[in-house]
Amino acid sequence: MELGLQLKKINDLMQKQANHSLEEIGLTFSQHHVLVYLVHCNGHETTLKDLERRMEVAQSTMAGIVSRLEDKGFVKGFTDPDDLRIKKVRLTEAGEEICRRSWKDIQERERVLSSGMNAEEKTELLRLLDIVYTSLKEADPGKENA
Repeated sequence: MELGLQLKKINDLMQKQANHSLEEIGLTFSQHHVLVYLVHCNGHETTLKDLERRMEVAQSTMAGIVSRLEDKGFVKGFTDPDDLRIKKVRLTEAGEEICRRSWKDIQERERVLSSGMNAEEKTELLRLLDIVYTSLKEADPGKENA
């Protein structure tokens, strides 16, 4: 099987399974990733532009994700007081709580994902996937969000 097709099938299956289980707590896989990233940001906040770069999505896509998270009360959007052109996003207490709940599910998915491998095989797979990612990214340097 071709490498690209196999990677797509793995990604699609992971996303489908994650979305299914996260649906029970009102999140999507993409929303979960935003919340986890915010947990690790200084002060649990960052700019919308930083989220776009980190998640490698267009501004309109990230604005939609953040808007839905705001509607659920998991994040709060606001403008930077020093530069009103910059939109910032902050994790709320409710967002921290839902992130803890969703993180447990994602950790279980990670365990299942690598359950057929030993530690050395996991390390080697990550190394090889980093090579694949870097190769793809370097092949299209003109893409801002790549």
